[in-house]
Amino acid sequence: MIFVVLGMHKSGTTLVSEILHKSGVNMVESYDPTTSYPRNRVERQSTLKLNYKLLNSEDVFSLDVIKNVDSLRLTPELSKQMKEVISECENNHKDWGFKDPRTCLTYNLWKENLPAHRIIMVYRHPKQVVNYYIRRTNNIFKKWSRTYHAIKNWKAYNQLLLNFLKENDYPLILINYQDLLDGDKVLAALSKFIGTPAHDARLKKPSSKTSTSLFALHFFDLFSKGKALQVYQNLENKKFK
Repeated sequence: MIFVVLGMHKSGTTLVSEILHKSGVNMVESYDPTTSYPRNRVERQSTLKLNYKLLNSEDVFSLDVIKNVDSLRLTPELSKQMKEVISECENNHKDWGFKDPRTCLTYNLWKENLPAHRIIMVYRHPKQVVNYYIRRTNNIFKKWSRTYHAIKNWKAYNQLLLNFLKENDYPLILINYQDLLDGDKVLAALSKFIGTPAHDARLKKPSSKTSTSLFALHFFDLFSKGKALQVYQNLENKKFK
């Protein structure tokens, strides 16, 4: 079985992918638990590099990769490469998958070529995502810029998740990252969804919560087009419970 993990950057896709890999679903060419950049442990390079090509974004900062997904097209050469990647994984692994937040933008192209598969979608409160980015700079102007781009991206990526929920024919599960951290119910649901006991790859310590006040979402909507509150509530209504 093939598993595709979808979700915005810094929303929990790495943890979900690590759970899958340690549960017997091959998610990466070579797993290295000692890598200094943890996300590389469970990010298949062949699918990542193909996403870079599809989006022309290899050297582009993650928050700057915003595309009109309806305008994306597979060239014959990229279609050939995609089929080769899929064929290689199918030949080498009974169960495999991939995660890369950019797949939210390219999923419809992958869907054209992937055999039957299952989708795991994960989302996170926008304030938690925004805080991740702004904590990593002391420059006040860059903080404002990253706040704007993080909010804009959060709305775009998570609206795509909602679109996939409406349009997709394959089995899927939608989970809130904080729910996964804070209890065993979501882990049990993942076990059922993947058909094998899900390995608990969560950190063995209490999760630190950023405030998830819904009031903050009204403030976010002042920065960019779209309704973060509406998107978040729609996700909450459709998540696994």
